Amino acid sequence: MRDAPKSIGTRQDGLIRFQLSDIDTFISHLPPFEQLTTADVIRNLAPTGFQILGIPEGASGVLSTMTGGDFLLLLESTDFAYVGQVIQRLSEPCWDLSKHIWGEQRFPLIILLQGQLISYPWEEFKNEFGFASNYSMRGQTGKLGPQRIPSSRFGSEEDFISHVLTTTGIRPVDQRIISRHLQIILRSTFA
Repeated sequence: MRDAPKSIGTRQDGLIRFQLSDIDTFISHLPPFEQLTTADVIRNLAPTGFQILGIPEGASGVLSTMTGGDFLLLLESTDFAYVGQVIQRLSEPCWDLSKHIWGEQRFPLIILLQGQLISYPWEEFKNEFGFASNYSMRGQTGKLGPQRIPSSRFGSEEDFISHVLTTTGIRPVDQRIISRHLQIILRSTFA
């Protein structure tokens, strides 16, 4: 999360909230249909703004199955500091966007997220999901194995994410904004 203050936010200042106008010139190389889809996704799923995660190309294998709707937790030192739902994963590297946001072209694999800042201890996560006490993820990108959540006390991804969102958020203002947005999505999904 070294570069997260530039594209995710900080505990002190809150979430960064990008708008389409902040990135549209940097995604103009994407296929026209993807540009339209991205604009539509942002308009419908992130009306209050979104966060951006850039990943080095070396992590492309881990991200190959990531799709809209998946959740991502970002580990900072000893705590997860952010949880976000993927609203769009761009299909091609965005070198210029990486340079614009982080000052270097090192993070061209772009994921647009809608989430909140949290404080969820790594030790608690390891205990909840049965990882060895000496297991470490620093500097890596990984997926939670398919049997870890069903065999946990949560039983489902929805219950786990609900737990994280409702018990570990650190900025009430951000929680109210995301909560309003989630209610809109739930209403439109289940109406």
